[in-house]
Amino acid sequence: MVNQKDKLNSASLEDRQKFYRNKALKLEQAVIFAREEVVQLKSELEDEQVKSRKAEQLKVEIQRKSAELKKEYDALNDQLQAAREKIEEAEKKIADLKRNQRADSDLSDEIYHHRVEGYEKLLTDMQKALNEKVNRIEIYERRIAILERRLKNEQKKAVPVPTPGDDHNDLKSRAVAFLNYVWMLNGFKSVIQGDVIIENTGSIPLKTPTVCFRFHPGDLATLKGRVVHEEDAYGEDREQGEHLWVILDTEEDQDTNQNGEIWVRPLELSDLLPGQSIAFNNFQIPIDHTYSDSVRIECFVFFGEDEYKIKCGNQIVISMVSREEK
Repeated sequence: MVNQKDKLNSASLEDRQKFYRNKALKLEQAVIFAREEVVQLKSELEDEQVKSRKAEQLKVEIQRKSAELKKEYDALNDQLQAAREKIEEAEKKIADLKRNQRADSDLSDEIYHHRVEGYEKLLTDMQKALNEKVNRIEIYERRIAILERRLKNEQKKAVPVPTPGDDHNDLKSRAVAFLNYVWMLNGFKSVIQGDVIIENTGSIPLKTPTVCFRFHPGDLATLKGRVVHEEDAYGEDREQGEHLWVILDTEEDQDTNQNGEIWVRPLELSDLLPGQSIAFNNFQIPIDHTYSDSVRIECFVFFGEDEYKIKCGNQIVISMVSREEK
């Protein structure tokens, strides 16, 4: 007959067995999640390496185009100087003819004036072409600077690869985001109008989302619509329950965008609860296609201080037929 002490020992052993079985299951689950996280991080690392290589290739191509444009600029500048000298020479001859009552073999004032008008038209056309080359050189130089900064930032990033068994508090952090937009074209000008929709699909609250728009090429980084700069935010009128989004300014980016990126977040900070969604509505991106036939805009969402981040499930891609192909 089993005594009371043996019964207690047996129950204790069963409880311990259940405890260690549950603990083993939890550890196995954590290992599975950790392995999934490792695969995801390795994939992100490969994507970043591919982007870095593409950016380097694009930088080389832009530098080549910039060098060609500088050569064209120098040639046009020489032609412009020669045209100015011819105009000055023609005007001097006209003045001499008026003073000396010109000889019969000399050309008339009318012919000289006609020639001067031709030189002036040539000078105006060359000045326009020269200004266009200068603008293109400045644009390509800005793009090279943005690419260089992006490459430096990518090289500084270190993607941590966790090992199985680490304590992952962010395994329950899950969110999705996507872009909903339309593109309106008018000649070489267009406008992208859309929304960024973010939803917490995990089981724990997420910090206030910050949205990053990354532009390719970077010098097109402009954002308008129902969004204001931080310093102007508190003077804005808005409807009840409306989320006002603000552009995050930094001291170095006050006048120009240095990285081809624009960061925005809701003015009122609040956690995004499980199952809850928030939207950055009616943003507008004006684009000048004069020097950009292809435009691509990526969108990332950060929760907290880089505690958790996601990439939008889609991106904005615009491609036009170049003028050379036409």
